[in-house]
Amino acid sequence: EKKAIELVNNIINDDTDKYIMKHKDPQTFEKIKEVVLNHFNDYKDSKEYYVIDKKGKYSLKEESPLTSYYNENGAITKYSKKNNGPAITSMKFYSEKLGNHLAITGNYNTNNKKVILKQISPYRTDFYVSPEGKYKFVTVRYKDVFYKETIHKFVIDENWYNEEKVKKGIDSDWKFVCSMHRDELIGVIKKEGQKCVYDASINDGQTQYHDGKHYEILKFTATNNDESGRFEVKPINTNCSKRLMPSVGPFIKIQKFATDVLGNIYEVKDNRLKLEFD
Repeated sequence: EKKAIELVNNIINDDTDKYIMKHKDPQTFEKIKEVVLNHFNDYKDSKEYYVIDKKGKYSLKEESPLTSYYNENGAITKYSKKNNGPAITSMKFYSEKLGNHLAITGNYNTNNKKVILKQISPYRTDFYVSPEGKYKFVTVRYKDVFYKETIHKFVIDENWYNEEKVKKGIDSDWKFVCSMHRDELIGVIKKEGQKCVYDASINDGQTQYHDGKHYEILKFTATNNDESGRFEVKPINTNCSKRLMPSVGPFIKIQKFATDVLGNIYEVKDNRLKLEFD
């Protein structure tokens, strides 16, 4: 109910950009807005239902009109031509302030199940290399992946993806290297004499250096900072109390690795960019 009231307040004050549905499914969002605004226009002058602050911002005082609508008519359904879409029980939203995992409750009092949303969590990180050997990456987040029912696949919009490449300065002559998901293995090489990403001296071991030839194999976590080109990794055979957040810049080679059924590590050579997947 608390989140339902927040949604109502956002709608009546025209502050709805954070809601994913507004951008991805505007027709359904309009159905929800209509229920809210019909109630608001009928009762906005009644102090019993709505209060207005000095800045002219309204807030709901009584039970959410969405809950009232549900109790009288049943759930609002997703927009469809035959008006037989599935019931809407939760609202997802973008957030850059609340961390990567957002827990919200449903709009209605049907149950108290929490929906864990990972909308702004990175889904995968795609690495590219320039003809000169410089590396950069594109981050695909969960909010950028949608299910396309007509082909029964998950899809990343190609236009959006190409725009992200342009933003990152990844030109058409750059070569796709690999896509990295959480807990997959990434191999990196730095110039000879540079410290390893996981420096064993962190755990009272001996400082290790790259020889410019052999891969340092690490467990990939996720993009850490898009703007500074940092991603997060962990050592594969030991615990590390320090967060390892290397910048993509110093690497002279990046490659994806995997383990076979016997636990042997091998190089993944067939790396193709996938914008549609099961």
